Order: sequence, then structure tokens, then C-alpha cells
Amino acid sequence: MTRAFHAITHGQMLEAIGYNLLSVPLFSAMAIVLLIDLANLFRGIQIKWKVKEKYLVHLEWIGVGLVITYGISRNITSIT
Repeated sequence: MTRAFHAITHGQMLEAIGYNLLSVPLFSAMAIVLLIDLANLFRGIQIKWKVKEKYLVHLEWIGVGLVITYGISRNITSIT
């Protein structure tokens, strides 16, 4: 993931995808959240996400499960 993020920051998207398929969507999501948080910080606004707490927990576990499943499947296919 580190090499993929490095490639993204240097504009090499295809190389980043070659390193890790999830790197581009993850980097994009992180960049969007960071920009929203920075904009709200400078404007003095505290952001309140409109996602209910119970759904937010489910989304977090889905994300963790996706990353783990992808990591396992990627390593299994590279071994054979």
C-alpha cells in the first residue's frame, strides 16, 4: 500500500493499481475526508455526519472485511 500511495502522489495511477487495487479508492476517500475536515476547521464548523451510529459501525466493519478479504485473496493467488 505504501508503494501504491507513493505512485498515486506522483500521478502514476496504473502503477498504483498494479501494486494494490484498493489503493486508488482508499486514497481518494482519505483525501476527500481530509479536505472536508480542513475546510470545516478553517471555517470553524464542526461537521456532523448524517450517518446513524449503528450504520457507521457496519460500514467500518464492511471496510475492514473488504481489506482483509482482498489481502488474503491477493496472497493466495500470488503463492500458486
